[in-house]
Amino acid sequence: MGNYFTQSGGLGTQLSAGTLITTTQTIYVYAQSGTTPNCTDQEDFLVTIYPQPVLPALAGITECDATGTPGTEDFDLTPRTADIQAALPGAVVTYYPTQSAAQAGGASTITNPAAYNSGTSLVWVRAEDANGCVSTASFQLTVTPLPVVNNNPTPLAECESAPGESLFLLTEANNDITQGNTAYQVRYYTSQILADGGGTDLQPDHTSVNGFVYARVDDAATGCYTVVPLQLIVVATPVLGAVTPIEECDDNYDGRTQFDLTAAGTQAVNGQPGLVVTYHTTQAAANVGTPLISNPSTYESANAQVYIRVTDATGAGCSSTTSVQLTVLPKPVVNTIPVYALCDNGDANVGRTPFDLTTRAAALTGNNNTVTVTYYETQADIAANNPIGNPASYTNATQDQQVVYVVLENTQGCTTEGSFTIKVNPLPVINTALATFYACEETPGMGSFDLSDNNASVTMGAAGYNVIYYPSVALAQQGGAGGLGDGYISGPATIGVRVEDAITGCASVTSLQLDVIPGPVGTNPAPLQECDLNNDGVAAFNLNPTLAQISASISNVSLTVHETPEDAEYSANALAAGSLGSYTNVNVNGTAVPTVYIRIQSTLTDCYDVVALQLIANPVPEAAEPEDYHVCDDNADGIAIFNLGSRNTEILNGLNPADYTVTYHATRPNAETGTPQITGITAYSSGNATLYVRVTNNVAGNPTGCYD
Repeated sequence: MGNYFTQSGGLGTQLSAGTLITTTQTIYVYAQSGTTPNCTDQEDFLVTIYPQPVLPALAGITECDATGTPGTEDFDLTPRTADIQAALPGAVVTYYPTQSAAQAGGASTITNPAAYNSGTSLVWVRAEDANGCVSTASFQLTVTPLPVVNNNPTPLAECESAPGESLFLLTEANNDITQGNTAYQVRYYTSQILADGGGTDLQPDHTSVNGFVYARVDDAATGCYTVVPLQLIVVATPVLGAVTPIEECDDNYDGRTQFDLTAAGTQAVNGQPGLVVTYHTTQAAANVGTPLISNPSTYESANAQVYIRVTDATGAGCSSTTSVQLTVLPKPVVNTIPVYALCDNGDANVGRTPFDLTTRAAALTGNNNTVTVTYYETQADIAANNPIGNPASYTNATQDQQVVYVVLENTQGCTTEGSFTIKVNPLPVINTALATFYACEETPGMGSFDLSDNNASVTMGAAGYNVIYYPSVALAQQGGAGGLGDGYISGPATIGVRVEDAITGCASVTSLQLDVIPGPVGTNPAPLQECDLNNDGVAAFNLNPTLAQISASISNVSLTVHETPEDAEYSANALAAGSLGSYTNVNVNGTAVPTVYIRIQSTLTDCYDVVALQLIANPVPEAAEPEDYHVCDDNADGIAIFNLGSRNTEILNGLNPADYTVTYHATRPNAETGTPQITGITAYSSGNATLYVRVTNNVAGNPTGCYD
């Protein structure tokens, strides 16, 4: 048996069996017999040492845990084959789940390296080059978990922006999908395929119909992604019902009142479920939902527009808006009116009388005929809607005075409550059994009645009454014009007496019997005229003849004369009987008295009459004394012819010749008596003599006969 040597002939280094040969060399097998001769034999063989294949650094393969059993994934190992063969051309590459299997080679290879299902682990590769040299190595297979996401995100519900579609802000779903992990990148696509492709994604503001978009969630740290479907829901905008304007009545005349807006909200919802209503003062506030009216059922406002926002309750917050007009209707004004007073009607129901309440309507409403007035006996009757049945003839329920309650309602249905007072004024308490009132006869059968003399008897001395007399009781009951005054001329009669309360105007009526007592009735005597000798308006009058005439015509009377009618009426300051034959008509004040009054007093009764006697003091003509009248004595017989009439103008001294008569007399007595007078005055034959001239008043219509 031979030994192994590194050189021929048994030289070099003897190699023992099992020696590791590390270099290419020829190995010699040298054998000798150990005999003599020592027979030898030698064989050699070439030992070629090929270098072991050097595998390149193999990168691990990471796969996202996207399919199959969680924690495992199909790995494509073949990219590592390419890496190895690039370094070791022609090498045969096989993969093994373990190192030992790789080193051993054989049938335990991984049979599907393009889709090797594995969890995170090492995988072994065996590379055998053309020399049959083998190297093994491992690389890491890593199953990376997908991004942890919410695979059932809340659908995005957005309000309809156009029929059947909405504008969605897709990024609103990011937080829900990523569960708050801001390290993830989220992109949206219209399909799963596009999401898996990861190309151009959708804009965040995305208009869509009902459907789905696909959210690709990338984990930048792992490179893994997952795709989550996100439902898009187009929420229809609420369709609002028609809203009726709200009209409410002003409650205190300030142009404002309280409105219940919820009725309008109910109309807007129109019976649709799931809708929430809010109320706003502006359209802008309604659009965003704030600020809102916090007290819609008791909202106080003037005339205004209120905006109603109706929002669905699905979470999308879809809303529609409308508005309602608020109108403050005017509140009727109840005018304060005076007490409605009527007089007691005098029946047995004292302190009560029928009132026509409707006559107060114009005053209560200020003559507004569009406002109706309803009358009530009590405030409780207003609440019970129990009005007075016949307000045109309502008898007060409370004696003397009562409050009547009213409700004024205008054409808009607004009402105001008010009240006024009705009052029954008592009738004057009078004497209804008056004694007969007598007057003296002034003309046959007729007397002059000073009716006011009965006032105290009628009123029984009570103050505050006006007493009016009428020709009849019927006229007294009517009242008004036609009342009788003092000095009422009448025969025996029954007249009406009306007594009115000076404050209330209420009246009581009774009758008064008039009777005439026969008495002296005189007539005014003819005026007395005397000449006023000094033209001072005063003359001496003889009244006795006139008094005698009256006494002769009326029997059983006594006569007195007075300078004033008042004195005559009251039988005061009568002229002394001794002065009546030559009464100078001047009073104690030195004033001329043009008329005296004769009181004709019955000696049988208290009746009297007063007649007026006019005293006329006629002025005396004031003639001028003429100058002496000289003529020549043509025949010296002491006698000449005188034209006395030529002196008339000088004597009249401006008096109207038509009103005055000029006569000439031989003596003063003749001139004073006016007779005899000289005739033939234009050719009066006389010697030296003194003649007397009389100028007499003969004024047409009133020739007084007074002369100078």
